[in-house]
Amino acid sequence: MENRLHIQLEDSLGNQLFALASGWAIAKATGRRFTYSVKRPPYVKINRVADHYGHEYYLNPIAEAFPLFPHLPIEHEDTVGYQFFAETKSFHPELFRIKGDLFLKGHFCDERYFESSIDEVRHFFTLSNQIQTEADNYLRSLQLATTDRYAVFHYRGGDDYITRNSLLDETYALEPLIQFAKDYPGATLIICCDRKPTVISTLRRFFDKVIISNQRALIDLAIMRTASVLVLSNSTFGIWGGVLNNGGKVFCPDLYPISSTEAVDSTIYPKKFLKLASKRRKGSRYAVKMAQLRILMRRVLHEVKVLNR
Repeated sequence: MENRLHIQLEDSLGNQLFALASGWAIAKATGRRFTYSVKRPPYVKINRVADHYGHEYYLNPIAEAFPLFPHLPIEHEDTVGYQFFAETKSFHPELFRIKGDLFLKGHFCDERYFESSIDEVRHFFTLSNQIQTEADNYLRSLQLATTDRYAVFHYRGGDDYITRNSLLDETYALEPLIQFAKDYPGATLIICCDRKPTVISTLRRFFDKVIISNQRALIDLAIMRTASVLVLSNSTFGIWGGVLNNGGKVFCPDLYPISSTEAVDSTIYPKKFLKLASKRRKGSRYAVKMAQLRILMRRVLHEVKVLNR
């Protein structure tokens, strides 16, 4: 009987893409039948919620975005008897050696899971014609074509859920972007972000046009795919913009902080990315205290709602 591997996708779009690619690659390498489902957090009332850089974007159905991916999600998989394995952002080579049916839950954010099948993964994650056409039309509105040289800065301004500020000092992005502007006078910079970076005034001095993208996440992904130079932040969604990029230079910070006090190993960035020296942003004690108060109030309101049911 064929062994099975089921993975439950959860959290933001970038994390889901990592889990999808990693789960599929492990199943392929170990000869298992692959299935997946999408876990929706209780506060999400509809199938898909999107913002500018991929938070709270749930792929259901995935065929809408990536029609070449050979599997569709299932509503429920009977995982009784499966060996359970959960993780966040690290590499576990033992998953290729475990025998029997396997139930995975987590992000599995490491290219080593699928690096031997990277061409297939890139093919599977080809965006639909509808999304690509929408992105092409947006670029034309900026007087650009996908064949033109332009730079993209993918910036996360609210990645710290405690203080609602960026965890990185974004000056790390200046050197490659300014160099691109000098190499190609008249070039355009597109910033895909949830909040304007503080370095935008500096960048405006070097680029003829600096555009803040107000497109949905998958359009930003298409824009990053054809960028000549792409500078990323600490974002799994942005990493996929780099993985899918077609021949441009992809830069990333050498740090990947996930909170005010925690960080994950920078090996989360693929090997081909060019690392930039970066440093943490210093947050104020007041911002942290106010954020902790907001979290406490949300928990209290949630408990009140539960009690009133």
